[in-house]
Amino acid sequence: MSEKIKLILNELESKKQHKLQKREYPETEEMNKAELKQDIIMHAVMSVAFLLATLALIRGIARVLPNSVTVSNTVNGRELPIYCVETDKKQIALSFDAA
Repeated sequence: MSEKIKLILNELESKKQHKLQKREYPETEEMNKAELKQDIIMHAVMSVAFLLATLALIRGIARVLPNSVTVSNTVNGRELPIYCVETDKKQIALSFDAA
């Protein structure tokens, strides 16, 4: 039984060595530094892009949110929606009756 395990381990080791020898481009320290530098630059660019997108989203929300108005009416402690409001401006209001 132990002979089979030794044979399997030897075979796996030889396959591993064969894969290591088969590499077309051996890794060098300079290549590792270049890849590391490229990864750092890519992460920095992605972080800046995420930050700009987040700031744009916050600015858009800050611009739109103050203009939105929510109105309700209370009768005998029960909130009722307002269905009609007279205004000089042409505007649309959406309401959803979930009752």
